[in-house]
Amino acid sequence: MKILIHGRAFPVAMWRFFDWAFRDLGHEVFSVGNYSGGKIPWGDQYDFPQYADAPDYQIPEIDYPIDALLKEISFNPDVIVQAADTISLTGKAPCKNVILKTDPHAVDYTLREKYADHVFNMQHYYMKEGETWIPYAYYPGLHKYIKLYQKYDVVFSGLQYEQRKKALEAMQKAGLKVLNTLGLIYDEYVEVYNQGKIAFNWSSKEDLPARFWEGLAMRRLVLTNRVPDLKLLDFKDDIDYIGFDTVDEAVEKAVYYSCHPKEREAIAYRGWKKVKEHTYHKRAEEMLSIIEKL
Repeated sequence: MKILIHGRAFPVAMWRFFDWAFRDLGHEVFSVGNYSGGKIPWGDQYDFPQYADAPDYQIPEIDYPIDALLKEISFNPDVIVQAADTISLTGKAPCKNVILKTDPHAVDYTLREKYADHVFNMQHYYMKEGETWIPYAYYPGLHKYIKLYQKYDVVFSGLQYEQRKKALEAMQKAGLKVLNTLGLIYDEYVEVYNQGKIAFNWSSKEDLPARFWEGLAMRRLVLTNRVPDLKLLDFKDDIDYIGFDTVDEAVEKAVYYSCHPKEREAIAYRGWKKVKEHTYHKRAEEMLSIIEKL
């Protein structure tokens, strides 16, 4: 299949994993979007020139007309996959045109749905009628288990929301060695997480982020707040991961499992085995199967 994929071209943008998966699966892919040169729009603009990866065709960071774009490029797609968060390709497409909502907890996609043939949503909690749930996942070869010395009891790399900071600071006060940071991506992210006993997550708005699947794929004990989407998955609380509802519960469980390696590693192993099928390749195949029927 000839796939044109649109997104904001900065490292670890969600659409990148689908772009790679489509290509790995043998599809002809052409990427378009604005190019950041390796900068990530987090807080103070983190810069990763070593991971700079330009799209096949660069366009400004604006809503861009589909008809104008197709006149500018020498690529005739079977489907357009729009996976940008804050910008879109506008107007009616001459081929199948689908939206992938990568951040529905934070972005309003209403306007760009007007001409879409179908909408995929990565968070079931924020789905509208007629949309298809395509959850986050992990990318094999990147999100993987590495046997390293465990320097930390708890690790977290992500945006510094208040509830996250509060819980992690409480864990430190309880005597745990905690790494809480922002700006670790790709190989550095994976290496540091493999140096931790527990991969912490506290979702910002009832969403279940990619960090859940990535932590499982790295064979860490995933400690996450309970959100609605967890009830729809085959992963079980206290068996494949550890859930919590409050700061006190999060701290209590972090302290307990940091001191009980056999129980911690058994849960991490079960989660690791169960997450095997939750790859971006599988998600991409699910998407294309539905697109082919449109």
